[in-house]
Amino acid sequence: CATNGLVGDYTSRCLVDALGGLALCIGAATMEADRLWRIRAQLEASQLSAGYTGRLRDAESSILADKEKIMQELMTSGIEDNVDTAIQMLFDAGASSPPLRTAVANAGTLEQAGYWYLSQVVVVWSSCINVCLSSIANRFEGHWFYMDMGYCHASHMTKVCTEFDDEVACTSVKSNCSIPLESPDTWLAFLGLLQAGAWLLIFIAQMQDKRGFSAAALVRILGVGGGCILFLPLYAFGLDLYDNVVGLNLLLLGLMPAIIVLSAAGPGWTSRLPLVGPLIVKYLMLRASCGRLLPEHEKEEEEKEA
Repeated sequence: CATNGLVGDYTSRCLVDALGGLALCIGAATMEADRLWRIRAQLEASQLSAGYTGRLRDAESSILADKEKIMQELMTSGIEDNVDTAIQMLFDAGASSPPLRTAVANAGTLEQAGYWYLSQVVVVWSSCINVCLSSIANRFEGHWFYMDMGYCHASHMTKVCTEFDDEVACTSVKSNCSIPLESPDTWLAFLGLLQAGAWLLIFIAQMQDKRGFSAAALVRILGVGGGCILFLPLYAFGLDLYDNVVGLNLLLLGLMPAIIVLSAAGPGWTSRLPLVGPLIVKYLMLRASCGRLLPEHEKEEEEKEA
């Protein structure tokens, strides 16, 4: 990397790559936090479900009079079944709240909906930041290089665009010789940074039940969709990220606003969308419970080890 400032000799590109590497290291470190969080959640779930029959009235109480009083109030108000449903949702989803209950009513059972992986959020969110910063750095570094090599002189630009009749080279000269801050691509990348910051603020302000939905929107829409839009053309056709204008526009003007809107709406409001709402919620909140896929003897062995 150069030592003459933030731009020049690909210094900014080096800095962006270094930040991207640091983010990946942080993401790898948070995998341990995810593992510990998962173990604690499983332990709490097993303790909570011990002896529970699926009905609150069958639960044991250290003070029988208190239980009878509570059950009488629930029966009088007619919400005993609602309480049983809320408790069952707590077992299934890991959280129980009005938005989740609305989502379950519209989309069906959502297992482990309240859980999410910090490592995935860190990697996908930082990758979005890295793509935006790389686009900005590439624009400034390209301008610096063309200016330093003298490619932006009027005589050279005229020769490339008229005498050589090379449309690709002419487009490249015009693009890199223009002031970076006058390029729509630069401001699009800045917009991407603002959108990433807005999503992070929404995510931090949310409660546990909505965070799982927001994390899933980030990973399954931006992570999967963005990866297909940007990296498939890269490996299939050799189209560089910075030259994939259509992909960047779809990412920053399509996918990013979509996950912000979905995250702000939460699972409840999203599930109310006609036709597509329940499908979106199902896609984002579908979880595979590894424990249910194991044979009984393997489950018993895991419980003994725990």
